[in-house]
Formats: sequence, structure tokens, C-alpha cells
Amino acid sequence: MIETHRPFRRTWQQRYDQLDEAESDAAEVHGRRPIALIHWRNYHIGGSEIDDRRESLLQEAGIPAATIEQEYLDAKARYQAQMAAGLTWDERAGLAGKRKEVDRAMTAWRRFARRLAKAKPTTLPVPAL
Repeated sequence: MIETHRPFRRTWQQRYDQLDEAESDAAEVHGRRPIALIHWRNYHIGGSEIDDRRESLLQEAGIPAATIEQEYLDAKARYQAQMAAGLTWDERAGLAGKRKEVDRAMTAWRRFARRLAKAKPTTLPVPAL
């Protein structure tokens, strides 16, 4: 399974490198691609980190829960806007297809990695020296 896993990672890495180079070239014409991060209470975060930050803020004393919830909704909306801006940039720069290829390759790699992590070893461990 390890040998089968390697081409998935290699494919993802090659596609990512190609996208990175194309993105760098496109930045000269279109500016830099918007980063999918937002600022919320002294943190630059994105994705599930926003949910994690909400939970930690709710545990802190002194901040009303209603305030945190409103900030959380605002943070989620700003994050979605950043994600949309990145997709718009991809379209404008002609890189939407390349980004989808990278995403598909990463999904395949991660899917196989999960299978690999659950697989039972078929060889004995190497003894420590």
C-alpha cells in the first residue's frame, strides 16, 4: 500500500507545483490571489479555525455570548467572501481548471492516505538498536 500511495502524493505535488508557478506568473498581470484568511480578534484565521476560535471565545469570561455569536457570523461571511474572491481571481487568471486538478489530486491522495492509515501492517516492526 505504501508503494501505491507514493504516486498519489507525487501527482498532487506535481500539479501543485505547476499551479504555484502559473499563479506566480498570473500575479504579474492580475495581482496576487486573495488569501482565504480573515482577521478576527488579533488572529488571522480561516476554515475550521473560525469555528475553533468561536468555541474558545465562548469559554473566556467577560465577552457576552451574543457579541461572540454576531462576530462569528460576520467572520464566516468575510471568510466566504475571501473564498469567492479567490475563485473569481482563478477564473480571471485562467487558473480555475488547474486549481480543480490540484484539488482532485489532493482529494485522491488524502483518501488513499486514510486507507493506508487504517491498514493493518503486514510486516514485522524493525527492532530498535
